[in-house]
Amino acid sequence: MLTVSFYATHAVDMNRRQYIPQQSSKQWYQNATIPIPVTANDESFHRLPYFVNETNESRNRYHWRFDEPNKHQRMMKNYYRLATEVDKTSGRILKELERQGELDNTLVIFTTDNGNFHAYVLLESYCLSIELLHCSLDYILISYNRIMGLLNLTHSCSSSLF
Repeated sequence: MLTVSFYATHAVDMNRRQYIPQQSSKQWYQNATIPIPVTANDESFHRLPYFVNETNESRNRYHWRFDEPNKHQRMMKNYYRLATEVDKTSGRILKELERQGELDNTLVIFTTDNGNFHAYVLLESYCLSIELLHCSLDYILISYNRIMGLLNLTHSCSSSLF
């Protein structure tokens, strides 16, 4: 069994650069312009639930990373560089498995531990309160129950755990 883990694309919170790609990938995305999300505005932010406010950790991280256009470009390009590093390294591993004749005998599973907002609705990261988690869980369970109903299956779930 081979297990491979990457720290990328995580930010290094105690480093003002936040996303720190390898020196060899610095030229990637150099001439790209990363679009700022159309929802990166005060109106969209103020439409969020009351518990998503200026004291929320996701809002703090937004200010660390994306609250100025040049900062947004720098952070997103470095984030894309990190993601591309992971992609290229994964490709090298798959090619090596193929070279050794083991690719067809290998189950490859890609997982991730979180996703980030990258300035959508003036937020960053997954650091939202339990209330939003509860809202998300309700939505997931409603969707799950709807799908199960469409498939004519009887199993259903409830968020009464909270």
